Amino acid sequence: MLARSIIIFVVAVVLISALPVAAATMKSTPEIVATVNGEKITKEMLADTMFDWDAAMTLEEVIDQRIVGQEARKAGIIVTAAEVKARIEETKQKIPPGQTFEEALRGIGMTPGHYFARVKFQIQMEGILKKQIKVTDEDLAGFIRCSHILVRVPYAQDAEKQKKEDEAKAKIEQIAKEIQGGLDFGEAAKKYSEDTGNKDKGGDLDFFGKNYMAPEFEEASFKLKPGEVSPVVKTSFGYHLIKCTQLGKDATGEDRAKLVDKIMQQRLGEKWQDWLLGVKNAAKIDNKLAPPKKPELPNPMPMGGAPAQPTPEETPPTPPANE
Repeated sequence: MLARSIIIFVVAVVLISALPVAAATMKSTPEIVATVNGEKITKEMLADTMFDWDAAMTLEEVIDQRIVGQEARKAGIIVTAAEVKARIEETKQKIPPGQTFEEALRGIGMTPGHYFARVKFQIQMEGILKKQIKVTDEDLAGFIRCSHILVRVPYAQDAEKQKKEDEAKAKIEQIAKEIQGGLDFGEAAKKYSEDTGNKDKGGDLDFFGKNYMAPEFEEASFKLKPGEVSPVVKTSFGYHLIKCTQLGKDATGEDRAKLVDKIMQQRLGEKWQDWLLGVKNAAKIDNKLAPPKKPELPNPMPMGGAPAQPTPEETPPTPPANE
């Protein structure tokens, strides 16, 4: 009976994940799934073990996916397999060279079917919450777009430390003089900046708001008007020159759309936990595999957690899981 129950359970998960390939794999699984020094491990033994070890936790996630799927339908949000696959393809483009998508999934303990379901969950939740979040002109005014040039201070022992500091400061001051003499800031960044994350883009950091950058960097940035270049700014990363290129409130067209999306993603990251906990507490759930307890929320971002605070040499991350 237990084996029969787990087979029903696994098939349900497959159907929710909408992965025909995974279903086909299940059907073709041999009765003997492995042997160890001649001892057989059967499909039934594996099913019983999987049920004992993982069923309760997996069921919790399936319940969350079902709740979000129901809420998505109420909101008129339909997520197709093509949309999910397109989002997954976007993720694949971000996999580091030398690592396959399958290897990346194994690194976070996921199968393709599980990941598919998580991505669907994420898209559904985004669709629901975006209908509840409004980005205003006041929100846009809290962002600024800057470029910067970074000169790092190489590590040195005490005897050499001040010398390295002085050399780095002298270098950034010389760059500032060249810019004052007519050298384009973007070209100077490409030529001199030691921030490899954005030097090839002329030092462009894109839009960022408060609490994204090092405190000294942020303070100097928000004092600038478009086109202005800051004095030399020292942070724990080294010495910077900062140029304000655009205020958030002045963004138009594609720039405005990207900034609105950035703010929206940030709000989604702040809102999703409270929203999901609320709908889960309001739902009528009869979980036969676990006693009543405080709901545990899944991470809706399949390949990572909440966005970290970026440094000036990082483009601020776009935050970002299924029925």
